[in-house]
Amino acid sequence: ARRLLGALAADAASIAPQGERAAEQAAMAMETLYSAAAPNGHAPVRAAFDELFRQFQSPSSYDPRRFVAQVRKLEAALDASR
Repeated sequence: ARRLLGALAADAASIAPQGERAAEQAAMAMETLYSAAAPNGHAPVRAAFDELFRQFQSPSSYDPRRFVAQVRKLEAALDASR
């Protein structure tokens, strides 16, 4: 699960230009994989996911650059939680 999560995160730059729905699907997949790999979670990782999902609350304001930046923050939180 962690390997797939890492692969999805690494592809953020190619996913982002495909639009808000593709980015949201990738974010949901990453969250599901994280939940499978770390059922108890880690507060900084949860916070990074919360921030990632906030950008999907208003689809018209989706910004691919912001998505990629947030996924990079998520990757950093994941690395720190290992």
